[in-house]
Amino acid sequence: MDRRTVLKLISVATALLPSVPLYSSTGKPVDRLALVIGVNKVRDSQLATLKGAASDARKVAEWLELQGFTVKLFVDQVLNSDGSPSDNYNDVTVRQIKDVVNPLLENEPIKELVVYFSGHGYNARGDNDFWLLSNAPRETDEAINFTSLNTAAKKFKINNITYIVDACRSTSKHLIVQDLIGSPVFFSPGKTASIPRSIDKLFAAIRGEQAYEISSAVEAHNEAVFTNTFLSAYSKPWVDMIKTVDSKQVVPSRKLTDFLRKEVPVRARKSDITLEQFPDIAINSEDDYFLGEYSGPEIMVSDVRAHFLSLCSPTVDIAIDKYGNCMPNLPGLGPLPEPEPSIANIDVSPTVKDIASVKFDSSLPHDATSTEYSEEQIDAASDELGVDELYELITKQLKDVASISPDEHSVLVVGDDIKDCLFVPSGSGEATKKGFSALTNGMGAVEGIPVHGSVILRFKSGAGTVVANIPEYVCAVLTDGKEVKSVTYRYPTVSADVLDRVAYLQAQVATISNIGSFRIDGVGQELNKNARRFGSILKTEKISDPTLAIYAAYAYLQADLYSDIKTIFTDHKLRYTFFDIAMLAENLNNQSYPHNGISPFCPMLTQGWGLLEVNEVDMPMFLYQAMRHLNDSLWTCFNEEGMEIIINHYS
Repeated sequence: MDRRTVLKLISVATALLPSVPLYSSTGKPVDRLALVIGVNKVRDSQLATLKGAASDARKVAEWLELQGFTVKLFVDQVLNSDGSPSDNYNDVTVRQIKDVVNPLLENEPIKELVVYFSGHGYNARGDNDFWLLSNAPRETDEAINFTSLNTAAKKFKINNITYIVDACRSTSKHLIVQDLIGSPVFFSPGKTASIPRSIDKLFAAIRGEQAYEISSAVEAHNEAVFTNTFLSAYSKPWVDMIKTVDSKQVVPSRKLTDFLRKEVPVRARKSDITLEQFPDIAINSEDDYFLGEYSGPEIMVSDVRAHFLSLCSPTVDIAIDKYGNCMPNLPGLGPLPEPEPSIANIDVSPTVKDIASVKFDSSLPHDATSTEYSEEQIDAASDELGVDELYELITKQLKDVASISPDEHSVLVVGDDIKDCLFVPSGSGEATKKGFSALTNGMGAVEGIPVHGSVILRFKSGAGTVVANIPEYVCAVLTDGKEVKSVTYRYPTVSADVLDRVAYLQAQVATISNIGSFRIDGVGQELNKNARRFGSILKTEKISDPTLAIYAAYAYLQADLYSDIKTIFTDHKLRYTFFDIAMLAENLNNQSYPHNGISPFCPMLTQGWGLLEVNEVDMPMFLYQAMRHLNDSLWTCFNEEGMEIIINHYS
């Protein structure tokens, strides 16, 4: 049988989708809300029609309703009169979701929100996830932009937010969807709500990888490996996962981490030995928080071991290990034996801090940053990035700048020649051409510019970027002609020791961001503490290199430390304001473009582009058009078409 008839790549990413709501409120105040989306078919694209996304969404919707959630279900596949899936589809659209969901978010006292998405997805533009609705990619707004969605959700007074995403996270190189912009779906009511909050993310696949659906032995449709493993955690959990909370036997969300990380790869390979699927799990809720109750036979917590024994074959003398695996021919009621080495018991998710090739400064909080990925992916990413080489390049780049005065040259480019250079003063809509030359060391150099503003650089390759001009500093841009690998600013009087620390920090952050999403470990206050610790290290060097303040602001954003972001924004020692920091501090909301006193005129980090709409930032149409042509790069880098749009606008 053709393998494609047995399993289909199922794009799954993070949080909601549209259709006619199946479940509605019973008239009581809604405090637990669930948005459940399942889209099998994406129109006008080269993506295969899935066979299980809509059915899995229906199963999740039924389960969540049993747990007391008010469920709004959006699926595209129509059912036959007997309940079986048909070959007919209705569109699931952004407008449908907004019309149903936003009135509830605005008017109901919602304390818990679950967003489930099953369908096609991809990952691009600064590790942002896009989930495709029915009319994507033909209509560029008909996708859900996860970064925008998550930021918008935090503007409501919701204490616990959980994203369950069963979709592929392939990069845009693999899918014909580069032009997508996406929508946050939620209407954002002004400023972010400052309340205690936890956000749990359960993604079916790590960045750049696929999620799978397999044929079902009992159903007429396919089943996604991740979704069905997730649901089984509540009916057949491991021994130590059940806990009594408020007289209920529940499965706390924190118990899902190890279960999903180990069970998903095992179940994928059971269906096909060639399949590799590793989920991306980040649980930040407290120990007692749970989505659902244990749904197996009614038992006392003290009888959990006996219950799991009953799930195994009753005809042999058996025991179970701590992962819930039946182990025949061992004393059934004796002490649990140590588990044998197997794929189910191996930690397949080493963290970034385990990469030996990363040169961490001794003052860095080694435990403060972490992201979970397979060892193979980390090795590949490290090889591709060349961590040691990157550190050496940044160090050389900063040292080369040391002898150059900002009065002489404002921007230096390493790695490609400069083709065009324009300058837009802060708060202005007009651009002027600036002179540039090649220095003896091979760097391209832009003439000195004595005022704040935006420097538009087009490289010889046709790609390009926009950086801030800070008169007191010389900006150095490191590129390979396709990506901007680093942007640094050199203050003329900085010592060699400080220069070296800055290079270490730049190489570290660039490495983590290249591998995947930038995460701060911890739960609740621990998360805040780690974010502040990591951010404070970056802030201490912000005068030496102001771009470190941008990194600090994004670290604070993850931990909802908006007061710390605002502190960076109001720091008069900087004497200038980066676009990214002003946006994250919510200081650009509803301000007309161009933004006076802000440089450059757009985000410097690629991930910032996904936050424009949700932060109600006024941007001209030509920048939204150029945004569709962003390369996969830590720092903003437009491809040839994107640069043509920007250059033509100002010309």
